[in-house]
Amino acid sequence: MRNRKRTIIALALLLTVAVPPGVRAALPEASPSDCDDYPGGRAALRSLAAGGFEVADAAARQRLALALAACLGDPDPAIRDDAAFTGLATWLRGGGIDEATRLALAGLLHGWVEAGEDADGFRRPFAALALAEVARADRLSPALPEAVRARIAAAAARFLETTRDFRGYDAGAGWRHAVAHGADLVLQIGMHPATTADETRRLLAALATRVAPPGVSWIHGEPERLARAVFFLHGRGLLDDAFWDGWFTTVGSPAPLAGWGEAFRTAEGLARRHDVLAFLHAVAFAARANPGPASDRLGALAHRELVRVQGG
Repeated sequence: MRNRKRTIIALALLLTVAVPPGVRAALPEASPSDCDDYPGGRAALRSLAAGGFEVADAAARQRLALALAACLGDPDPAIRDDAAFTGLATWLRGGGIDEATRLALAGLLHGWVEAGEDADGFRRPFAALALAEVARADRLSPALPEAVRARIAAAAARFLETTRDFRGYDAGAGWRHAVAHGADLVLQIGMHPATTADETRRLLAALATRVAPPGVSWIHGEPERLARAVFFLHGRGLLDDAFWDGWFTTVGSPAPLAGWGEAFRTAEGLARRHDVLAFLHAVAFAARANPGPASDRLGALAHRELVRVQGG
């Protein structure tokens, strides 16, 4: 009970910004911070997943949603990914989470996204992925207070900029995938109708830092997820062609190398070349697969930078 009270107090602190009193009063009880406290234990979690997350009682579903959130950091991928995240995504996409619980989830997940990285590296990236689902639900049916939405946008940018855990998939531990999850969060909050041009610039600046981090060779699909976010944010039309021209010039730059020809002299240079090419190819493919005036402009920018990188 003491741990539960501490969690409720922490949630209240997270939600102090511009939360209407009537909404705050309707918040469900916050979940325990430990997945072992899930009602019925791990067997109940597996049963919930096996049953397709069918919970007829709406009030019970709201309580279980918050309890599922506590399992996003579990080291067992069958619990963390197949049960906790998949359950939350299923309910959020299916309209099974009410506005009060969405607000509570936003507070819990925001706190974990803003927290520092830990050795296990599970909770923070999966909180970002779950927060992307909250942002998606809110962009389709806006209900979060504006200050909360703005905090999510700022947190999405900081998450990508501060992520140093680049682990993707592990045969035993499953997925961590922080950069891909951060890209998903940028996509969903960036597509929110209330997200501004200035916020979009901030999101894209953060995303650019993870196209080719020093010494990293992406092998778990990160370039595609980053490119997907860029494709959809470009499609909103909030930013003019001059911005995008400069953004792609920066992303395609060989710096700190003097030129792309130098990339072949060091392992770090080769890694940067690999990552930039993978990202640009992914953007170009997305543009070709979705023809139209905006896609044509985006594809031309990606092609321009591909020629520059491959030309040395």
